[in-house]
Amino acid sequence: MGFAFFDLVCGQQIGENNDTTGGSAFEKSCDYLQHIYTEKPGACPKIKNQSNYECTALCHLDGDCPETEKCCSYGCSSQCVLPKGRDPRLLPIPGSISVQERKRKRSIIISWVMQKLTLGQNAANSNLYVVQWRWVYTLKAKV
Repeated sequence: MGFAFFDLVCGQQIGENNDTTGGSAFEKSCDYLQHIYTEKPGACPKIKNQSNYECTALCHLDGDCPETEKCCSYGCSSQCVLPKGRDPRLLPIPGSISVQERKRKRSIIISWVMQKLTLGQNAANSNLYVVQWRWVYTLKAKV
């Protein structure tokens, strides 16, 4: 999922929104998602033994990197690395995630087990989990 995806979906939905109050909840959600795509928490660590001859751009923004990795620039290169000094308010990744489809198949129930939270995590004003889903369609050949 790239930054262009947010521009396309969020821009299209905001353009269709007739909210005249100066900012809908959807627009605020899009702004937040764009922010977390471009900048993940933590700082880029210093890397030893960096080659001065290799110039590769393996990423451009933090959102190009998997999970909690950040896109860090080293000389003329950029690569995905685990950050140092994570945000102490950042919640741990939930475990034992289960998804249950409702009877009418119009919604699902997602449940998980949380680890023990630190004082900083408990003091956070809000907790937001971004849920991503994918549909897989298969075609069966008629025999």
